[in-house]
Amino acid sequence: MNDTSEYQHSDLYFRVTYADVGMKYPLIESFVFVGKNIGCDDHSDTWYFQPARSFAMYGSVLSTDSGDRMVVAADEKEAEEMLDVRGLMVELQNAAQRRM
Repeated sequence: MNDTSEYQHSDLYFRVTYADVGMKYPLIESFVFVGKNIGCDDHSDTWYFQPARSFAMYGSVLSTDSGDRMVVAADEKEAEEMLDVRGLMVELQNAAQRRM
């Protein structure tokens, strides 16, 4: 889990889910952090992550009106589950251990 106060704008984060209940086969999604509480309807703390593919192809959702506009809005619990590269490495090592 990440400390949500340490997210850096435009840094890369990862969401790991699993293809199996034994958590042996990870599925990884890549996101770029674009900001906190940037929505006009935010009534509680909300962190925004743009899929990395969209960010790479079209730039930040905050600076352009064209292209893929998909953004993931995460509450604090969901935001804490976003991993930086170090957290991703630990998660992958743990999954590898479970496959042994």
